[in-house]
Amino acid sequence: MLKLTVTLSLLLGLVRTGLCTEQWVCQNDYEAHCSTEGCAIYQGDDFTSASVLLSSEGELEICLYSGCWQGQSEVLADSPYLVLQGKHLQWNNPYTSNQQQALLSLERATNLATLQVAGFQLALLCKLR
Repeated sequence: MLKLTVTLSLLLGLVRTGLCTEQWVCQNDYEAHCSTEGCAIYQGDDFTSASVLLSSEGELEICLYSGCWQGQSEVLADSPYLVLQGKHLQWNNPYTSNQQQALLSLERATNLATLQVAGFQLALLCKLR
């Protein structure tokens, strides 16, 4: 019985320390950018794909064009959708300061995600790392 208790304690410790954290890497095949005047869609050679890294613990990195927004986001939901809200994501380009909010929803069953950040609405194809 003692051996079972120690094993369970170790497993719970692994979960609490984040060793069981799930991570995804995501990209898009097209880009939609909207403003008050309407939306435009870019595809093929007209855009550079985004690179998004996220974790089940709320880590979020969104790279578009010349830099990335990074930071810890709030996990609003975990299942069946992982929903993250980044309220103070920091821009890593040294030439500009640009803090953003972002909302990302990942459907775990299909690894498809939607992302809203800085006027962009992106559909993402994700892979579990």
